[in-house]
Amino acid sequence: MGKEDYTVDGVPKAKAPLFCSLRITLAIVAFFGFFLCYAQRNGLSVGIVCMVDPKADAGHQTNSNSTISRNFPAACKYNEKTIARSPNQVLSWPKSTRGVILGSFYWGYALTQVLGGIAVGYLGPKRFLALLVFLSSLCTLLIPFVAKYHPAIVIILRSITGAAQGGVWPTIFRFWSSWAPAGERTTLLSLQSAGPSMGTIKTPWIDMLKSKAFWAIMIGMFFCDFGLYAIWTVVPEYMNEVLLFSIEENGFFSALPHIASLIVVLTTGYLADYIIREEYVKRVTARKIFHTIGTLSPAICLLAISFLDCTRRYLAVGLLTTGVALNGFMMSGGYVVNVGDFSGVHSGVVFGICNTVSSIGGFCAPYLTSLITKDVSTKTTAQWRIAFMIYAASFFISTIGFFLLVQGETEPWAKKQNTINYDADAEVNKDLIEMKDKKDVIV
Repeated sequence: MGKEDYTVDGVPKAKAPLFCSLRITLAIVAFFGFFLCYAQRNGLSVGIVCMVDPKADAGHQTNSNSTISRNFPAACKYNEKTIARSPNQVLSWPKSTRGVILGSFYWGYALTQVLGGIAVGYLGPKRFLALLVFLSSLCTLLIPFVAKYHPAIVIILRSITGAAQGGVWPTIFRFWSSWAPAGERTTLLSLQSAGPSMGTIKTPWIDMLKSKAFWAIMIGMFFCDFGLYAIWTVVPEYMNEVLLFSIEENGFFSALPHIASLIVVLTTGYLADYIIREEYVKRVTARKIFHTIGTLSPAICLLAISFLDCTRRYLAVGLLTTGVALNGFMMSGGYVVNVGDFSGVHSGVVFGICNTVSSIGGFCAPYLTSLITKDVSTKTTAQWRIAFMIYAASFFISTIGFFLLVQGETEPWAKKQNTINYDADAEVNKDLIEMKDKKDVIV
């Protein structure tokens, strides 16, 4: 494949292929890093169902041989059974405590978004990411050993885990603002998203806060993430209380939506780049399409799920899997990659600020759900219906807000300190380039 001329600061460069490059290698490494981080973030949502005594919400403990009877809807009599307590279900954490524990991750997560982006300027991305992942992993490993002593210890460890992971996204976005050209941005970001040096930059705060594009990200991210955080943290309990799945079934069916989302993100990232590169649609139109599919689909599916009970539990799993899978369009071509479209070298700051605000949903969603669904013995389905309608409404707001405000090109305030032009519509060559001289290669 021939190489095309390109210039950066007046220096001639040549087009570099994406495959077999350091860019794709780094994207793969980032994929596994995000896989590890999100497993640590969301694994407790399923684990807590396996750790807590089924009678914890009744206000008393049971011995290892006791059983608990559940109130099933009349139509679910064929599912009625006595649920034996597992030997591992030894913790007496009521639902309100579980809600705080599941949300505590986002207490720390919200505090380090901007600080993490600044710190990477001093430590460098490799060392900083290694430090963050190590700290997050260490805290996660300690939880099984200390959970039996007091829930406050778990809350502290989860908060530290969240604080460590809070710096990951801003670091990645600042990194790809330099390494990912417009023509490959969606492909590279979607690859790492499947797994989903600002200290020296003077951010033009006033211009940024006046930008419609900034508020498109803020609104789109906050309300989409509220729904996502709810799904990530409370679905295992929903499958336990309403759909009446066993612990083994719960783990499998809770994972299905995320497996489906992984497949969608990996297969649609290149699609977004392709339709933009071939000029089938403008970049801003592609972002609108992908974000709308990614947020409207789970909203519709959640509304439908809210009217189902255990008699149609496999339909509920299918709808949940479909909604979360199609949400992958948002990850591969919606607000996640739109941050880099308009904010240039300030993408880390923009994402850090918006992700800080959206983290509010991370600790509010599980606690709010615990309040709405606190009575597990009566009207469980009706209570969960209210919760799912709130999640669906949040996705709807994300759809509308992003659609009305999104911008597709680098904004003037973001170009002031960006000496490399990554605007794909401004040049014929839309791809990242490299020098023919192997000593000066941008890959």
